[in-house]
Amino acid sequence: MRLNLVRGKAVCLRCLWGSLDDCERIPWAATLVFVVAPVCVLALSNGRTQGSLDTRPVVPTALSLILRGSLELSPFLGAEGGRTRLDPGGKLPYCLTTRGKRVYSAYPLGMVVWALPFAAAARCTGSDLDDPNVWNRIEKRSAVLVESLCTALFFLVTLRIAQRRRRPYLETENRSPASVKLTAFTATWLCALASGMFSTTAQALWQHGGVILGTLFLLWIEFEQNDDPVSHRGVVLQGLTCGWMLACRLSAVTFLFPFFVWIALSSRTRAFRLVTATSAGYLPWAWIYWKTYGSPLGPSSGFLQRSWWSTDIWSPLAGLLISPGRGFFVYQPWALLAIGIVLTRVRVRAGGPRGWIAFCLAAASIHLGLIMCWRIWWGGYAWGSRLLVELIPLCGLLCVPTIELLGSRRTGRVLIAALGIAGVAMQIPGVYFDAARWNIAVNVDVQSASLWSWRNPPFLYPFNSTLARKQGTTPPIKQTSRRAHFEKSPDVLIR
Repeated sequence: MRLNLVRGKAVCLRCLWGSLDDCERIPWAATLVFVVAPVCVLALSNGRTQGSLDTRPVVPTALSLILRGSLELSPFLGAEGGRTRLDPGGKLPYCLTTRGKRVYSAYPLGMVVWALPFAAAARCTGSDLDDPNVWNRIEKRSAVLVESLCTALFFLVTLRIAQRRRRPYLETENRSPASVKLTAFTATWLCALASGMFSTTAQALWQHGGVILGTLFLLWIEFEQNDDPVSHRGVVLQGLTCGWMLACRLSAVTFLFPFFVWIALSSRTRAFRLVTATSAGYLPWAWIYWKTYGSPLGPSSGFLQRSWWSTDIWSPLAGLLISPGRGFFVYQPWALLAIGIVLTRVRVRAGGPRGWIAFCLAAASIHLGLIMCWRIWWGGYAWGSRLLVELIPLCGLLCVPTIELLGSRRTGRVLIAALGIAGVAMQIPGVYFDAARWNIAVNVDVQSASLWSWRNPPFLYPFNSTLARKQGTTPPIKQTSRRAHFEKSPDVLIR
C-alpha cells in the first residue's frame, strides 16, 4: 500500500512536470508545486520580519478596519501591560501623521489589502490583537503571500519567453522541453533567492512588493495574449491593477507611463480604455486619501516638494549601482547578465509580445533616474538595494535570453551558477543574521559615507561583530540606539 502511494505521487509529479511543456495552457498546478510552495517554505524559514517603522502601520491599519471600520490608529498608541506598541520613543514616530486629533499612517495604504485576510483570521482565532508579536506574524505571512504571487507570475512570464519564438527561429531551431524548463527555473530562482525580493519583499509588507506584483500581473496578461488583442476583461483587470499600484507607491508611475506608451504604440483605442480603467481603479483610493489626508495622492504627496530632490546625481548613481552598502549589482550580481540583451543580438531570440524588451529597458531607466535624484537615495534603514528592488523582475526577464544562450555551454552554466551563489550569499546575512542592524550602528542617515566602506560593509556586519566579541575587542562599528537616532536626526527620518 505504501509503495503504491509513493508510485502514485511520483506519477503525479511527472504529470505536473510534463504540463510545463504545453504552450497553450497555464500550468497553475505545476507552478504551485515547483515554485510557490518552495518559496513559501524558504521565506518562512527565518521566523521573523525584516521591516522597519516604514512598514509598521500596515497591520494596525488593517486591524483598525476590522475592529472599528476606521483607518485611525490612536487606539494603538502607547504601551499597555508593559508591551511597546506603535510609538517606541514615547513620541509620535515618523511612520505616523496627524490630521486634527486623529492619527493615521504616514505611508500609502495599498499594502493594507494583503494584511486584511490574515488580520481577520487572527481575530477569528482569538489572538491578542494588541500583541506586537501577533502583528509580526500577520505581516510575515502577508509578505510571504505577496512574494509567492510575484514569483509565480514571474515564472509564468519567463516560461512564455522561453517557449515562444519569433520567425525565423520558430522554424529553424528545435528546442527541447528540458531546455525551456531549465531556463525558466534558473531565471525564477535567481530572482526568488538571489535578490532583494527574498530579503525585502518576502520579509515585510514594503510598498515595493505591490509595485512588483502589479508590474508582473500587467506583463503576464500581455504575454498570455502574445500579439493577440487583450480582451475587455483583461483591460479592466489591468486598469484596476494600475490604480492599486499608484495607491501602493507614487513612484509606480515610472512603470505605468512606459507601459501606457507601449500599449499606445500598438493600439490607441486600447490605451484610451486602459487609462480610463486606471482612473476608475484609482478613484476609490483617491476618495479615501482625500477624506483621510486631504489630498487625492495620499500621504506621499509631501515627498513631491523640491526639498526632497537633488541635482547631484552622479554620486547617487554610482552608489545605487556599485556601492557595498546599496549597490544593485553588488547584491544582485547576476543582473549583469541583462547587459547581454543590449550588447549582443541575443534579443532577437526572445519570445513574447512585440516591444516588451523596450518596455523593460525604459521602465528600468526611468525608475533609476528617479531614485538617483532622491535626496535620501540609500533609503534609510534598509537592506541592500531596497529602493531599486522593483527593477529585479525586469532585469530577470531581460536575463532570460542570455541565460538560455549561456545554458547551452558548460562555461556558461558555471558562470550562471557562480553569479547565483554570490547573489544568495549576499542575501543570507540580511535574512538570517539581522545584518540590517548595520544601519543603526553607523547611523546611516547621518553618516551616509559609510555606504562606501568595503572594510565594514552591511553584509559582513554580523560576522565582524561576532569576531570582535570572540577576541574581546570593540566591534568595528559603534553601536547606537535607534531611539537616539530618531531623536537626534528628525529631518532625515522619512524614507
